[in-house]
Amino acid sequence: MQASIKLRQIDQATIISTAFKIDTALNTWATTVVSQRTSFSAYTVVKPSEGYFEAFYHVYRNLWLAYTWNVYRLLRIIIRWIIIQHLDPQSFGNPAQEQSPKLSQPDYSRTLILQLRSEICASIPYVLGYVGDHSNTPRKSTDRATGGLMLLWPLFTGVCLAPYLDERMRLWAIGRMQYMDSSLGIRKAGLMAAALLGTPLGDEVVSVLDVFGAPLRDYYRGYLGTEYTYSL
Repeated sequence: MQASIKLRQIDQATIISTAFKIDTALNTWATTVVSQRTSFSAYTVVKPSEGYFEAFYHVYRNLWLAYTWNVYRLLRIIIRWIIIQHLDPQSFGNPAQEQSPKLSQPDYSRTLILQLRSEICASIPYVLGYVGDHSNTPRKSTDRATGGLMLLWPLFTGVCLAPYLDERMRLWAIGRMQYMDSSLGIRKAGLMAAALLGTPLGDEVVSVLDVFGAPLRDYYRGYLGTEYTYSL
């Protein structure tokens, strides 16, 4: 879909229609998963630390379920931003059944994006092994490294590059990437953090383009449009 938008192969009506269909399918999936008890539990943080962003965190049945939920969150963030970018400001219909009738599509999309980003952050204590599973079983170091790899794109894209950036959240997420690099040996996470901060490595300043190349640059320019503020 992004390629078709960039190449102007589909019109605005088709973009919106397709985006709403994808968004509805994702919402239906999430509703079904919750009804099947394959969701997650939320807990209050007892001892706040740098490993927690909010006053709550999620615990999942396993890493793969946490990863699946974060991919879902990332996809909805992207789809909702496409909707915001291409929806006629005068058109405030309600194609998404879950939407409150009191909110316009842009307002609803913004609220949902903020919620999804917060949920990605709430998954991090479990995924990185700060907390155990439902049985409170400690996590192996190999599982923590696997979890870190699973977090890279939800953190990088969903939290640090998503619209309506919260600078405090962004810096905290970058700190988690630096932790993954220094403590879990995930070098790519460190490069992502350096790219987001424009951190000098040796004699060069690392940018997103340096790390991931032109395809990612073109993708994010198409995805985020003119409101994208970070240098690529």
